[in-house]
Amino acid sequence: MGLWRLCPRCGGGYLTDTEVCPNCKSKDEADVLKLKGFFEETYIAGQTVRQDVLNNTGISSRNLDRYMTYSEFAGIKFGSPEEKIIKSKK
Repeated sequence: MGLWRLCPRCGGGYLTDTEVCPNCKSKDEADVLKLKGFFEETYIAGQTVRQDVLNNTGISSRNLDRYMTYSEFAGIKFGSPEEKIIKSKK
């Protein structure tokens, strides 16, 4: 038997052992696939900033924060926006 939870995506209550409610599960899986694709194709360690991910994937800031806690994204670090501005001026 699961626990009563509030879905982090939609805020709806549900009874389960999963991360999100059944209505949001496919959306969450699609976002994670988008994020994996972005990191495989576009990510440059120390240069890719968080805003790049948000702009290129359409994933919400709240969901990106949640996904970045997943073990499959461990070790991925974003560069700072300030460093990106300095590098682009050179």
